[in-house]
Amino acid sequence: ESAPQVAAHTSLPAAQFAPQIDDSAPLRGTMALPAYLDVVEKSVLLDAIAQSNGNRTKAARLLGITFRSMRYRLERLDLDDDANADANAD
Repeated sequence: ESAPQVAAHTSLPAAQFAPQIDDSAPLRGTMALPAYLDVVEKSVLLDAIAQSNGNRTKAARLLGITFRSMRYRLERLDLDDDANADANAD
């Protein structure tokens, strides 16, 4: 099977990646939309990584994105451990 077909068979329902954001917290209405979307995206990425036992390639497949897109998003949200380790080594 091709990768898209395999990914289609292994995808999880979007509801499984619903962000766990406390509605009682003063998050809504006090945060600009781009910052709020970053919080949601960060939550979804971390949930997918956790569900794939840290395997980022598998997490990307679960989300229906490429590994390259996953890596870009992790770097943009400052969640890339490799980049952080390199920065801390200086």
